[in-house]
Amino acid sequence: MVGCTGLIDHDFINRIDLSLWLCSLYMEKEHRGKALENLLIEQVKKDAELEGFGSIYLCTELNEFYEKYGFKYIGEGFYTDGQPSKIYETKLIKSYSI
Repeated sequence: MVGCTGLIDHDFINRIDLSLWLCSLYMEKEHRGKALENLLIEQVKKDAELEGFGSIYLCTELNEFYEKYGFKYIGEGFYTDGQPSKIYETKLIKSYSI
């Protein structure tokens, strides 16, 4: 295994009105920068589309990473301990039959 990611109903952030969330994107250090992250993100997008979702969200402290994968900053959210986090969204294209 060189990397992983997931989809969850809700991340631990105060924006309970938003769902689905991309979570836990991880790539082993020696495999970073090879566009493998894009493959994981694209699969998550397809899975969310197949389930009927129009957008997916994520929260992160990273700058200028998720933008290159089509995510746009939509605001700030807060974890249960009060710590802020940036929230990003990507709109999904309904191109799959269910």
